[in-house]
Amino acid sequence: MNKIINNIIHLPVNHNVYGDVSIQTLLDQTGYNDHYKEVTVKDILFALNANPVLADNWLIYSSDKRSDSGWYILDTGDGKYQVGFYPETDEIPVRTYTDLNKACAIFIKQELESIRLSF
Repeated sequence: MNKIINNIIHLPVNHNVYGDVSIQTLLDQTGYNDHYKEVTVKDILFALNANPVLADNWLIYSSDKRSDSGWYILDTGDGKYQVGFYPETDEIPVRTYTDLNKACAIFIKQELESIRLSF
């Protein structure tokens, strides 16, 4: 499971390296799609805490997304981070966190599920 989590948290880096490969394909190669029920926010947070620089890659990934809708993570510039869904709905409220890694772990799990379900 650790290998899957490690592969997951490196997705934005790999997406930049292999820019001609879709994020869906890269996600499938991580093994996540076969083990998504076993991958928790807590697992992702643990891995991010061990590799904190990777959260910045997820912030960049989120800001570079070009879609009509989807999950995002945003640095509000005041030591807080928002995780939400665009366009905003009452069903999915925007959440604010002071811990970047925690916000990122939540974003990652939501983003991966969104990608997995779009296959």
